Amino acid sequence: MAISGPGIVQVYDGSDVTLAGDNSGFSGQFQIDAASTLRISAAQNLGTAAIEDNGTFNAIASSDWQLDNLISGTGTVLKTGTGILTLTGANTYTGDTTVSAGTLNVTGSIASSGMTTVDTDATLTGTGTVGNATIATGGHFMPGNGTPGSSMTVVGDLTLQTGAQYVVNIDPATSSLANVSGTATLGGLRSTRSMPTGAMWRSSTPF
Repeated sequence: MAISGPGIVQVYDGSDVTLAGDNSGFSGQFQIDAASTLRISAAQNLGTAAIEDNGTFNAIASSDWQLDNLISGTGTVLKTGTGILTLTGANTYTGDTTVSAGTLNVTGSIASSGMTTVDTDATLTGTGTVGNATIATGGHFMPGNGTPGSSMTVVGDLTLQTGAQYVVNIDPATSSLANVSGTATLGGLRSTRSMPTGAMWRSSTPF
């Protein structure tokens, strides 16, 4: 049964709810309490509804899709699945963000998230804004949109653990980069450079 209209759907009392239907007609709000989890795997599961996340919001991206819905609250956001999830909104949730698999592409903002953690084999990318971020051993940080000169803003500290990979795209004039307002700790990182034909790598090229 599809959800439609402007109402409120509450996920409460330790519930673990998976939305699988087409709720494109729903324009209200999902409310997740501190002990509960809401899982989705496509944008149509949510319609245009806002998400008040005070528990766990799990976005599963087995294939690539875009999430435009705004997320607020004190809860956590978990990205699972091997595909690319693109977050476009100016989200205000303050809980942690975990990229456990696949790619999180931030073109909007998750600057208020307490910590964004990128697990082994997962990737954080995009031209948007994130808060404090930690790239775990085997994780990937690729600021920008894959073209030289593009960038991601980190409002806070950026930590790359030993064995994390920092991926930059360069041409003879510039490179993709991260604008970090806090402290950047690059502990034993490995860099991967993507260069077009005819480009030249120079050791002075900024990361």
